[in-house]
Amino acid sequence: MVHEKTSLVGKYLPDGEMKDSVLEFLSKAESLDAGKYPLAGGAFCNLLDSAPKPLGEVEVEGHEEYVDLQCVLIGKEGVILADKGNGETLTRVKEGKDCSLYAPKVYSDVKTLDSGEFMLLFPADLHQCGIEIGADRVKKAVVKIPLSAFDKE
Repeated sequence: MVHEKTSLVGKYLPDGEMKDSVLEFLSKAESLDAGKYPLAGGAFCNLLDSAPKPLGEVEVEGHEEYVDLQCVLIGKEGVILADKGNGETLTRVKEGKDCSLYAPKVYSDVKTLDSGEFMLLFPADLHQCGIEIGADRVKKAVVKIPLSAFDKE
């Protein structure tokens, strides 16, 4: 897991067309409508604009094929992390999606993901994002980057 200022996101992405596409998209994402946007190199972005949810209404998820790049553009949200392989229980697999839901035994404290910050979440990083911590609206870009893109470095 990486938690950093969005201005530094390029430092953590594999060089190439996909990186250029992600950086270009993020530079204009705040002015775009919510929706799904294709990017280069098999990446895509789910641009979300919604109200964060109370802690009990957000599920813990993990991915196998994609790395999540979660960038908050407007507002802030809470994020709880758990390490995969630490005694968690698989509760459900979302059919047709790279998303499994878990019930971890050990969680982190709630971390704040603020406007102008990102988290890069790898398959070992179970995460519970979109938790309400004081903002009534959060606009964020959730860029899904194929894990295989990181193997080329």
